[in-house]
Amino acid sequence: MNCKKGDLAIIVKSMAGNEGKIVTCLEFDPAVLFVGGIFPAWRVDRLLPTDQGRLDSWVPAAWLRPIRPGDMEDETPTVRELETA
Repeated sequence: MNCKKGDLAIIVKSMAGNEGKIVTCLEFDPAVLFVGGIFPAWRVDRLLPTDQGRLDSWVPAAWLRPIRPGDMEDETPTVRELETA
């Protein structure tokens, strides 16, 4: 489980074209029934289309990546020194 309650998250996998959508994680359930089986999932703050043409507010936990403060900072700071001739 990557996310925590209240996290903003980006959907990184979807069978219905929801990749890239930003959601808020509201409630975790370790066993939600999806077409492919029972998976841990988060209830999110919006209804999303499913591959069966319905709307659902549950997203498998493995399909979400949290967006937290500091995630957008450069991970590899670079220090350059001026060369003098």
